[in-house]
Amino acid sequence: MEKRDLEIDFSLDHSILPGTSEFNLLKRMRFWEDSARPWLLDRGYTLYNHFCLNETLGWTARKRRFRAGQRTSPCRVKLVRRESEESRIMHFLLKAQNKRPDKWGDAIASPWFNSVAETRVVIHSLLSALAFLHGSGIVHRDIAPRNTLVNHFALDSRGRAYPLRSAMRKDGRMKYVLFDFNLALMFPASATHASCRLPVKGGFFASLNAPTDLSQGEYDYEPFAFDVGCLGMMFRRVFQHLAPFAPILAPLIDGMVTWDVRARFTAEEALQFFEQHVSHLDENLLHTVPREYDFNEYDRWSELPPEFVRTWVHLRIPPEPITRKILRYMCQYRICDMVVQWIRRIVRGLFG
Repeated sequence: MEKRDLEIDFSLDHSILPGTSEFNLLKRMRFWEDSARPWLLDRGYTLYNHFCLNETLGWTARKRRFRAGQRTSPCRVKLVRRESEESRIMHFLLKAQNKRPDKWGDAIASPWFNSVAETRVVIHSLLSALAFLHGSGIVHRDIAPRNTLVNHFALDSRGRAYPLRSAMRKDGRMKYVLFDFNLALMFPASATHASCRLPVKGGFFASLNAPTDLSQGEYDYEPFAFDVGCLGMMFRRVFQHLAPFAPILAPLIDGMVTWDVRARFTAEEALQFFEQHVSHLDENLLHTVPREYDFNEYDRWSELPPEFVRTWVHLRIPPEPITRKILRYMCQYRICDMVVQWIRRIVRGLFG
């Protein structure tokens, strides 16, 4: 029997967000149930359940691999437009990987870590991933905990404590990666990071994780620096309270999230900084069982030795100018934001 192609009757434009008139959730749900379900079953997939991550819907499935002794491989199925930027980047990354892929699951901090030392692997892995992307001219634009994976597949890793994950961490077998490139862009190899700028419209994706780069009426921004700021904000939320046991986290995070974009680490600089100084950490402190993070404000420098603070004072986030704070307050209101953007365009046009 001839296998038919799938027809999609809704837009795959990722700028169309949930809650807008253009976003038809019902159409998407019908597609996955009435069209995609039989199409996938016809191709040897066993379907577990729907998933819905923000605006992305799909199936959690298991694909029978007939040429591997009837083994099966769990996966998630989502739509990617052929010849799109996402498709181009995914094919580039698959070629660059050049090895058999692992089975990936979400909730990289579940269950919580058994020692501070285990968090080093997470930080190093994600810094390495971002440095590789940026070195290849790729900006992610949506770095957040929801877009990270760990090489242990589970249907509900958030709901239970998986003993296998704890054992894998202890043995050093856990890997952590960035994923979800539906908003990513790939710049030409000849372009310098400083020369790459994008319009603010459509740039504010990692809402809980974003630095304040786009909050003062800016009309464009540096996407590579923005990526670094987003990853730094993620480290800040999850790991900054571990600074008393791993003091190098304080200057690392400050160097990644500083409001002064010109002084911010690049991804490669952040990775090199971490690799150079992580070996100097106290092994006794690294074996401390860390408490889980919370979202309260925390001064990551407050409990560090004075000598250490003096050594790295040049990386501490400087006081934010009052004019910047006033602009950020004003630009909470749409009309003020538009006026400030207009003024910035005129000034940029006149003075460069």
